[in-house]
Amino acid sequence: MTNLIKEIFQNDRVIKAFLKNNQNLNLYLKALNDPSRKHIQKLNQAFQFFYFEIRFRAYVSKNLYFYSINFDKKRKKECQSELTLDQPLKIDEAVTFKDMMIAERNDPILFYIEQTNRIEERIENIHLYHAVKKLTYNQKSILYLAYAQNLSDTEIAIRLNKSQQAVSKARSRAIKKLRLTLKGRVLH
Repeated sequence: MTNLIKEIFQNDRVIKAFLKNNQNLNLYLKALNDPSRKHIQKLNQAFQFFYFEIRFRAYVSKNLYFYSINFDKKRKKECQSELTLDQPLKIDEAVTFKDMMIAERNDPILFYIEQTNRIEERIENIHLYHAVKKLTYNQKSILYLAYAQNLSDTEIAIRLNKSQQAVSKARSRAIKKLRLTLKGRVLH
């Protein structure tokens, strides 16, 4: 029986850690040499306190681990919902927050478009006129520069300080929006 106890004490990590502390080792030796109720009770109390500390540390460690995982998930979710200047404001439009910001317009053509809505003045068909009125300022500007001024997407991109891909996408969406608005109506 004592060999079994010695073997358990030698192989059990918790007991080894408990006995590494000099005070606990002294309590163990006292209880082993003089197995009185007082010494055994002190040893049991010391072991219970030691075991509680181990369990408490494990509990705190696990909570910190899961809290950090949840914190990272929330942070990633918040980062995904951050507003970026180049993201479209609506799914079906190419207008970005950057486009909506007030910027200096040194280009006289853009100033003229902004002041007179020139593209709308060139339209004679009432249905097309109302469809164009539904377009954003950005889309109207791109259509005006593309079809009234015969500029390429690259030239429009330079004038509007945008990428060629953004101009092409905005023009395509504007035309698609016009088609959807005019669908079913016959133009004269």
